[in-house]
Amino acid sequence: MPMKKQASRTKSSAKTSGYGSCKRKYSHSCKSAKKSCKTVKYVCKPVVKKKCKKVVRKSAFRANANQVQSIPAATLVQVAFGQEVFDLGREYNPVTSTFQAKQSGIYTFFASVYFSFAVAAPVEVTVVLRVNGQTAFGDTETLSFDGVIDTSGIVSLRRGDNVTVEFISSSAGSIIPNAGTHFDGALTRATK
Repeated sequence: MPMKKQASRTKSSAKTSGYGSCKRKYSHSCKSAKKSCKTVKYVCKPVVKKKCKKVVRKSAFRANANQVQSIPAATLVQVAFGQEVFDLGREYNPVTSTFQAKQSGIYTFFASVYFSFAVAAPVEVTVVLRVNGQTAFGDTETLSFDGVIDTSGIVSLRRGDNVTVEFISSSAGSIIPNAGTHFDGALTRATK
């Protein structure tokens, strides 16, 4: 008596609720004198839900001075950085030379100013980074001739905080728009 072909399935279809992909797996085969038979099983892998990583929006910018800026003696003046080189988070405004944080976090900033003056005596210059009108950090130096003064530091910002660079000199002069005059910043670590 010939053997009849037998087939059994553990799952009725290839796509079953709660399962991702299903593959046929032949578990054994038997041979008789006339016919062979195979038992067919479907092995289905359950759908694994992947955990989503929190997306942290990138935040970094660089701006350069694009025009000569006159500086009166002994007057604190906001430095104009009107040429935006790049702004990943669309947080820097070149019209107001202000960075406004769109997310809370720890930020690193660097500001550099090339100052030119006409007097023969040494000139004391100061550059400061201000957050919401309050000085966060800065540097004071004495220049004997035209040169660069810079400052850098790390600050904790809340969403909406405004960051600017200001400059003061003991003698009148000009901020020169060259490679030495720029304002850079980047988010180091996002916080809640």
